[in-house]
Amino acid sequence: MSGMYGNTENRWDSWIAEVYINSWGIETPEISPAINIFPNPVIDLFTIEFTLIRAAHIDISLTGTTGEQVKTLYSGTGYTGKNIFSFNKSPLKPGIYFLIIKTEDSILKNEKIIIAD
Repeated sequence: MSGMYGNTENRWDSWIAEVYINSWGIETPEISPAINIFPNPVIDLFTIEFTLIRAAHIDISLTGTTGEQVKTLYSGTGYTGKNIFSFNKSPLKPGIYFLIIKTEDSILKNEKIIIAD
């Protein structure tokens, strides 16, 4: 990065800086920004697609509107690259749920989904 600023002598000065990943121990995210959950509302099956930058333990779960955990859909390894999970809605009652995808360190996605009749 570079930039310019005015100094105390009414002249322009410039600065140059480099940005390093992990320069302060900040971890790179495990997941790329796009997480697709479809279809929503869910009629029969729903699919979750995302790409992991590196392999990580992931948990995919559903919570109700009051925050109680309703069901753990998956708990295990997510692999480097594209990951696709499909789930059947049949054990779930119709209603509004929150799908949570998380690693041991952070929540990657918290998305409202609707289970239709």
